[in-house]
Amino acid sequence: MDMADIATSATVVILLAAVLAAWLRERRRTRTLLGVLHAEARGLCAEAAGLAEALARRQADGVPIDQLFLDMHALSEPQTWPGLVSSSGLMPRDILGRAVELHGHLALARARLAGLRSGPRDRARRPPCDDLAACGQRRGGPPLRN
Repeated sequence: MDMADIATSATVVILLAAVLAAWLRERRRTRTLLGVLHAEARGLCAEAAGLAEALARRQADGVPIDQLFLDMHALSEPQTWPGLVSSSGLMPRDILGRAVELHGHLALARARLAGLRSGPRDRARRPPCDDLAACGQRRGGPPLRN
């Protein structure tokens, strides 16, 4: 074996080591991202389960859902998910799909809770029909412009 073969072999070993190190670094980063996402998802799911249990208990007892109850059982916003969206290419597709689905369901739950937050006074202020211009004319006021 001459010096050229030794130099070529050493170069190949160094390149393979660099590729392996990069792969291991990405794998470690992906595992870290998944760990953070999993921890946040568990907390948000526990929060949602607690809210569902409290709502079911209230409904079974016939107790109305008031503002204080809604304030005590508010669903918190995700803290890490918005930051992880930019790194979503590192996550496996099945886990990414489940995370998107979970956060979509939580956003829907928050929207429904916001609908419950508006009390009877707020609901009375809303127009009873979808066409605002027709509502304005029906009540004797000028037609509303978009």
